[in-house]
Amino acid sequence: MPENNQEKQIIEYEYPKFSRIAFSNILDFLLCALLALAIFIPTKKIVESNGEYSKNSEDFDALKIESNLYIYSSEKSRVQDVVSFYNASTKYSQSEMEDDLSKRLDNFIVFLTNKVSVSTGEEVKKIYDDFRLSDSLLYNGSKYFILENNTVSKNVAANIPSKEYIENVYKAYIDKYALGQFIAKDEVALNYQKYFSNMLFFVELPISIGLGLLIYFYLIPLCFSRGKRTIGKLAFHIGVVNSKCLSPKFWEFTVNFLIFFILECLLSLVALGIPLIISFSMCAFSKKKQNFHNYITGFYLVDTTQKIYKSFDEIVKNELNSKDPVNFRQK
Repeated sequence: MPENNQEKQIIEYEYPKFSRIAFSNILDFLLCALLALAIFIPTKKIVESNGEYSKNSEDFDALKIESNLYIYSSEKSRVQDVVSFYNASTKYSQSEMEDDLSKRLDNFIVFLTNKVSVSTGEEVKKIYDDFRLSDSLLYNGSKYFILENNTVSKNVAANIPSKEYIENVYKAYIDKYALGQFIAKDEVALNYQKYFSNMLFFVELPISIGLGLLIYFYLIPLCFSRGKRTIGKLAFHIGVVNSKCLSPKFWEFTVNFLIFFILECLLSLVALGIPLIISFSMCAFSKKKQNFHNYITGFYLVDTTQKIYKSFDEIVKNELNSKDPVNFRQK
């Protein structure tokens, strides 16, 4: 660490081992993630209470129900896809579920034909028929469906139980194909999906993550007048000092946080985490254990088993009041 001869004092600090730094970082990011999650829940509620969001949500739910792939669950008080609905329900017999799911898939194709185009309906029907007639869809060597007079119908002669049709045909097709076809083929549904995805990735998550980072890595350290410590650093006895080997001042720590927030965290969201990986690698392999934002601002991580001072005047006062003056040296 840099030497400082003001008041003829040279401060001595020990660098913490990298293992302690790594564990403190892991703890910090886990706690920050929990904080961001706690912020996300009320943030989502606030966003959902917006008039435009509520209107789009209601319209999208209505379209989902119209597609026949979704149903309103009075128990859950929300719209669910039919597979999830039946998986959670015990009110219906196997034959009732089989009949309903079969009709819903037929009506889904009619929905696409009427809402999108005839060609789209025909395209999806062919995919559905090919799925039902697949050679891999067998029960005791017999096919679930057969082709008669250019029409796909159940293989009644095979005497296949309703449960097999429910699980291996209808639920399987809805989960693997139909739900995706609903979004991909219907432009209106796709636009609704894009709207909610944009609200999640560009409003709800950024607000939650941003506030989580601000509170955890900026406001909490400001509560520590010496060493500007996070909870992870506190747990592993690590503090922060500036280039003068003193506890960072408010403005210094603010600049340090902004570099961390903008150049590492925000850039990592669009650069697949590369800035954070580079910063962590700098800390792991550099002699002075400095990550990127600490390197730029001249900050150092130090062992807090020794006192971190706020000013050189405080050092002088400490020596004058001590029977055995402390010799401050730098390693």
